[in-house]
Formats: sequence, C-alpha cells, structure tokens
Amino acid sequence: MLLSQLNKQIKKLAVSVRARIIIAHKYRKQFDICRQAINLADSFSQDPQKKLAWDEDDDLSKIILVSIARNVHRLESIIILCRRGFAKDAIPLVRSLFEELVDIKYMRADKTRVRDFLDYDVWQRVKLSKIAGAGLVTEAQKEKLEKRRKELLDSWLKIRERFLCGKEKKECNRWTKKDVRQVANEVKLGESYDYIFGYLSHYIHHSAITADEYVLGREGDKVALEVGATEKLVREVLPTASAMFVDLLSQANEEYSLGCDRQLQSLSEDLVKDKERYKTHE
Repeated sequence: MLLSQLNKQIKKLAVSVRARIIIAHKYRKQFDICRQAINLADSFSQDPQKKLAWDEDDDLSKIILVSIARNVHRLESIIILCRRGFAKDAIPLVRSLFEELVDIKYMRADKTRVRDFLDYDVWQRVKLSKIAGAGLVTEAQKEKLEKRRKELLDSWLKIRERFLCGKEKKECNRWTKKDVRQVANEVKLGESYDYIFGYLSHYIHHSAITADEYVLGREGDKVALEVGATEKLVREVLPTASAMFVDLLSQANEEYSLGCDRQLQSLSEDLVKDKERYKTHE
C-alpha cells in the first residue's frame, strides 16, 4: 500500500516537472516579454530621466503610479503561476489588470472623472466600516470605530447624489456609475472584455462548462482527474496579461511624455510576432 502511494506521488511529480519544462521552453519568449515590460515599469519611477512622479497637484499621476506598482505585482504573480503550470488560477489577476486598464483609459478620456474615482473611495470605506467592528473586543475600540464611521458617513452624504443609480436611487456598484462592459466599450476595449469576461471567466466561476478541463475520463466507478501542473491556458493567459500591461504603461508614457515610445513599440511588435508564431504552429 505504501509502495503504491509512493509510486503515485513519483508519477505525479514527474508529470508536474515535465509540464514545467515544456512551459519554460515553449513560452520562453512570452516570459521574456513580461520581464522586459516589468523592467520598463520599474524605470518609470526609478530613472531620473523619466518624468513620472508623485505629484500632489496631479491626482492622475498618483493613480497611475499606484496602478503600475499594483500590476507589476500582479504580473509577477501571473508569471509564477504560469511557470508552475497553474495558468487557470491566474485568470482572476488578468481580470483585475484589465479592469484597472479600463478605468485608467476612462479617466484619461475625461480628467474630471479622476475626482469621481477618488471620492467614491469614501463610500467604499463606509461599507468596510460596517463590518470592521466584528473583531473588536473593547468598548474604547468600538467607540473609536463608531466615531470614524460617523465622520465617513458625514463626508459621504455631501457627495452621495453624484453616485446614485437606477429608479431606486441606490449607491452605484462602481465609481463610473456604469458596469465594466459599458466603460470597456467606451474606451474601445469591448472585444477584450468579451474575451476576458466571456471566455476566460468560465474558469473562475463554478460552472459545468469547464468540467472537461479537470476530468480526463471515467472507467466504471473510477474517475481520472487532472489536478496539478498543466500547459493549459498558458498560451491564453501570458500574452493577454502582458499585452494589457504594456497598454497600461503606454497610458503613462503618453500622458507624461516619458520617452519610451520605442521600447513600448518593440514590446507590442514582439507580442504580435509571438501571436503569429502560434497561429502558424496550430
């Protein structure tokens, strides 16, 4: 019994190692593009010749800087998951990256929206304050939280009318007062929305449509499951994430004239070439 279990573990490890070797070799160009994009993002804030800085008089500069930092972190996580054969689990990160790209483009199209983005934060803090006291034990802590919550509510009531939706006039779910699809269409990312939310999102939600991604087959009362490292979805996730990240960097480059046109153009061309390469091998 013990020997049988050991053999199963060895076999599982061998399959995992094989998958990771294939991924590292087959998608080495994609990983290289991701790494180049991350290095370029690092230079935005570290290179003195670049002009992207935390400007107290320019709220958009702060939003873009934080967004780039957050998505460098996301892209690093996506790289790790893809390298280890867990691209399916990177899809929520891809969605988050996409939503931020949509929001940045939406704000750049009309700078007055920057204030809406920042002010909506008050409502998010109000909602958090409703559940934040659950773990507090002392009266002093509860009183402090209640005082802070009242301050937030007072601030929210002053701007609440700007964020009401529908006939019921309830607080909108997003600061844009529109869903992600609507905003994506406005900033010409509608097709990307359909792909990411219409196709890739099936791997996030509990759905029978993706069952065949995990069930290999059945013999009698035994079911063979595919759990562990696999090449599946690496080809979809990596280029999608890197393309959106390059687009995010392009927004900063255009807005603040960072002088990175050549590097970004080169990355974009590499992404197109890589996409064509896969098409010719299908």
